[in-house]
Amino acid sequence: KGRELFMREASVLYQINHPLIPRFQATFESEGRVFLVQDFVEGPTYRQLLSQRSQQGEAFTDSEIRHLLQQILPVLGYLHGLGIVHRDIAPDNIILRERDRLPVLIDFGVVKELASRIYDAGATDADATVVQATTVGKSGFSPSEQIQSGRAYPSSDLYALAATAVVLLTGREPQALFDDRELRWNWRSHAEVSPGLATVLDTMLSHQPGQRYAAANEALQRQREIAQS
Repeated sequence: KGRELFMREASVLYQINHPLIPRFQATFESEGRVFLVQDFVEGPTYRQLLSQRSQQGEAFTDSEIRHLLQQILPVLGYLHGLGIVHRDIAPDNIILRERDRLPVLIDFGVVKELASRIYDAGATDADATVVQATTVGKSGFSPSEQIQSGRAYPSSDLYALAATAVVLLTGREPQALFDDRELRWNWRSHAEVSPGLATVLDTMLSHQPGQRYAAANEALQRQREIAQS
């Protein structure tokens, strides 16, 4: 039953055809396990790039983050249009592709979520309670609704992308930037960033999902308007 569920649910990944997402090429089974095969992407992750810069006392610039958002926000708009929420956006899961120096989104959290659901399909009632509490995403990058309930929306991806952006801008981890008593991010003083970009990022980082942009395309349009003003 788990295998059938995996094959059926994983089929949605084969719908993805975007130049900044590695293609899902095949599914195979070996020794009782089912595997997904994706294209290999040559290049460092943004986590690796940040680590290199941190050693030199540097971080990412305003213009670099604008470029990142201009590339990744349309990717999210495309995915959300297919009904797919990535769920695990973080510096570790974006690669700066070597051949064209463009950011590529990898390691879909939806695959990890699928694995939990497969386990749930064969679990007892007691086990199911534990599985349902399991969340996909990285601490500090995933919004509260995803961490607390496991629910993820398109705006959840926007939050994670903005969290990634402020980490790259400041060179500091989310735990050092997020005030868990006030439930807000205090990052502006640690970065040289234009007020317009800061406003876009803060909106994406709103604690309440309804206070964020409703869609990736809306965030992209707002950024373009600010850049032209």
